[in-house]
Amino acid sequence: MNYNNLLVDLHCHSDISDGLLSPRDLAYTIHNSNINTWSLTDHDTVDGLSEAQNESKKLDLAFINGVEISSDWDGRTIHILGLYIDYNNNCLLEGLESNINCRKTRAFNIVKHLDSLGFHGSDSLLSSRLNNKSSIIGRLHFARFLVQSGYCKSIKKVFLKYLSDDFFKNSDKYAPLHDVISWIKNAGGVAVIAHPLNYKFSNIELDKLMERFADLGGECVEIPLFQNHKNYELIIYLIKKYNFYISCGSDFHSFKDNLMTKERFSKIPSDLKNIWCNFL
Repeated sequence: MNYNNLLVDLHCHSDISDGLLSPRDLAYTIHNSNINTWSLTDHDTVDGLSEAQNESKKLDLAFINGVEISSDWDGRTIHILGLYIDYNNNCLLEGLESNINCRKTRAFNIVKHLDSLGFHGSDSLLSSRLNNKSSIIGRLHFARFLVQSGYCKSIKKVFLKYLSDDFFKNSDKYAPLHDVISWIKNAGGVAVIAHPLNYKFSNIELDKLMERFADLGGECVEIPLFQNHKNYELIIYLIKKYNFYISCGSDFHSFKDNLMTKERFSKIPSDLKNIWCNFL
C-alpha cells in the first residue's frame, strides 16, 4: 500500500473532552497540518462530532465519526476507539451515558482526595465542567488544574504521584470491555484498541488482551508510533497473529502534542491491513 499521497490521524481530542481546541478549531488545525483524513475521538462523548463533521466538509477533509470509550478488562482500564460509528445510535448513547456517570463519581472522589492533600479549588473546576452539558470531566483536567495552580510542576508528576491508576482501584468501574465493543458494533462501528503500549502490561497480558478482544469481535489495533519501544515488535506480531486491521493516530490534545506527520506516517508498516483505506 502506497501512503505517499495520504496523511491520516484517527485519534484526536477536542475541548468537549480533555483537549484544548474546539471541534471547529481542531478541524482547521488538521487542515493546516496537511492531514486529509481524520477522526475526532473524544472521551465517552460524541457531542463534538456534528461540528467537526460540518467544518471538515467546508475544508474538504475526509472525516470519520469516532469516540474513545473507557472500558474495564480484568480490573484495568482499557481505552477502545469506536470508528465509523453512527453517533445517533441509542445503544451507543445509553452506554456512553453510563460511563459519563462513572466519570462524575470519580471526579467527586478526586476533589475529596485533592482537598485532603491540601490542594484546594478543584471543586470549582468540577462545577464549571458539570454546568456545561456538552463537557466531559477527566483526570487530565485535574492535572492541568494542579499545574496551573502551582501545586505541581508537571502533568506527568501529577499522574505518577496523585492520580495514578492505583488511586481508582476501589472506584466505580467503567463498562466491561464486552459491553463497549457491543455498543460500537451496534452503532455500525469498528472497535479499536487505543495506544496498546500505554497499559504497562507484560507480554502475556498483552496477548491475553488481544485474544479476548478478538473473541469479542474487536477488529483493529492502533499501531504504536514509537518503533524503538521494547514491545513494538510484539504488538506487530500480535496484530498479525489475530489478523487485526491497524489504525493510527496521534492522541492529539493541544499544541504541546504533535499531530500525525508525513515522517511518522511513512514508518507505518505497509504490509498490514489498515482501517482508513479498507473501510472508506
